[in-house]
Amino acid sequence: MWSAKFGKNRFEYGRILREMHTSLYEEVGSKYGLERGDSIEGRNVSHLNKRDYIRKTDSRGKTGRESGQRASVYDTETGNTDFKP
Repeated sequence: MWSAKFGKNRFEYGRILREMHTSLYEEVGSKYGLERGDSIEGRNVSHLNKRDYIRKTDSRGKTGRESGQRASVYDTETGNTDFKP
């Protein structure tokens, strides 16, 4: 049942979710003047799990939040961010 609705693997799942969000935007968001968010495809962003994030930020003495960045898009190696506040 799950695979029939959301795909057989994470790639199909991601494609289906993108299609669902696009459909929602076209049917609802555009009617009210809302904008579709930027795609994350092609960005050099990776998610760190909590343990790895703490390990990397503790070695630098500063966390993403203390530097004003969001943890899920803050690259602790390079200090790069790929988001618009």
